[in-house]
Amino acid sequence: MHLLTIIFLGISSNLDTLGVGLAYGTRKYRLPFWSNLICALVPCIGTYLMMILGEAVRYIISVPLANLLGAGIIMAAGVVLIIQYFRGPRTANKISTEMPEQKTGEAAAQPSLFDNMKDLGRILEDPFKADYDYSESIEFKEAAVLAFALTLNNLSCGFAAGLMGLNVFLTAGTAFVVSLLFFYAGIQIGLHFMARWIGEKGGLAAGIILILLGIYELLS
Repeated sequence: MHLLTIIFLGISSNLDTLGVGLAYGTRKYRLPFWSNLICALVPCIGTYLMMILGEAVRYIISVPLANLLGAGIIMAAGVVLIIQYFRGPRTANKISTEMPEQKTGEAAAQPSLFDNMKDLGRILEDPFKADYDYSESIEFKEAAVLAFALTLNNLSCGFAAGLMGLNVFLTAGTAFVVSLLFFYAGIQIGLHFMARWIGEKGGLAAGIILILLGIYELLS
């Protein structure tokens, strides 16, 4: 069942979630329970669907090739994270010290959910962009946008996990639980300890974990 791989895959794929939580915690942002839930549920569903797709491919090709491809995708994702870290830490992990600039007048009008989705690629670079009404609280609609941004980060690992034949429900469920815990823990750590260094090293740690997981799967 590769329980160790499932656990560490859940941890590595949610280190961005921890980084975002740290960013919000240092600015004393509030994350209501339902917002935390949607931020964990949407990536969980995305992981589940990508694992189903990976499993379908596993039935088409040979099992050894599927395992090799799955491990290769995980290691490649780890390499990409490490390269991104050394090129310049992502703003989500390098906790911002400036408040987002508030808009007034017509510019302050609330964008639609569709408009917000256009910012998906930038949300994890600057998690404060998710707070569209500058309320210092991530409400349900804002959490939905943040959740989709976090989901995009997990798709490749979900597909790789399906290729390797990991248990779909256990993997998706682990990712869901870890996401809930990491968001809450990140905010609490940020509130009480200002743990900037944890957020800054998140991308590097995730990359190293993914590479080690890929090697472990190749050798197991």
